[in-house]
Amino acid sequence: MGWTVSEVERVERSSAQAVVDDLGAGHGLLVTPQEVTALLVQYEVSPSQARQLLELARRAATPPWWQPYRAELGPRLGALLAHEMSAQAVVQYHALRVPALLQTGAYQSYVRELPSTGGIQGMVGEQVRIGRQQILFDPVRRLRFLIDESALWRFRRIDDQVYQLDRITELVEAGHIEMAVVPMDAGAHRGALVGSLTVLELPAAEPGAPPELVGCHTDAHPVAFSYDHQWVEDASVVLARVRSVSLDRKDSLRLLHHVRTRLGSGATSYTPMPH
Repeated sequence: MGWTVSEVERVERSSAQAVVDDLGAGHGLLVTPQEVTALLVQYEVSPSQARQLLELARRAATPPWWQPYRAELGPRLGALLAHEMSAQAVVQYHALRVPALLQTGAYQSYVRELPSTGGIQGMVGEQVRIGRQQILFDPVRRLRFLIDESALWRFRRIDDQVYQLDRITELVEAGHIEMAVVPMDAGAHRGALVGSLTVLELPAAEPGAPPELVGCHTDAHPVAFSYDHQWVEDASVVLARVRSVSLDRKDSLRLLHHVRTRLGSGATSYTPMPH
């Protein structure tokens, strides 16, 4: 195409960088659609390439969905939303409850009431839930969730939990996410000690470089991040070990169906899934 490496990098990274800079305010040395148009004309870029690059520039110039709620979010949660939006892969484990990215409105309204979560209340909290879950329907992202079976049995109202289990099943069967359940009989494993753990794979900082990995404890308040290579590597090892004791897709879905059937019949105590 004849562009310099720095020019191409600025265009390709604009969308991801715009949502991270100042919680999505778009400050920084990013290209504008007008700059891209001028470059496209100057270098006589093909129509197909031009459309792709212009779309990237427009996305970079568009404020992120959470910008109206920046004051309520705070810097840490805002950074988490920016990372989720730009991540090309997310792996998350939760021992105590359904991961936030999978929670229904009824389920999350209960979770936000827990003192330990520091959750955002009311309509703002609901808008944040809806906005975060947009990534579930992006076919480009790889999303894997590891859930402890005990979390499936915890609920405030049976009807709400049944609907929550139906929602997870629907997402898995539609192919939007990967999900594996850690069964009760898996025994002791390192994941149970951390409660929740997430590793996000962000786009590489430069061409040819490996993707950047960010680890976080999403249960911490405020959200705790780590960009340290060793910390993220250790977190990845924990997630891999949790996955090794989890059920496969077929048996995870079968377990979801078992819990849903038991709760739907009025049972309120744990019942093992028949083998």
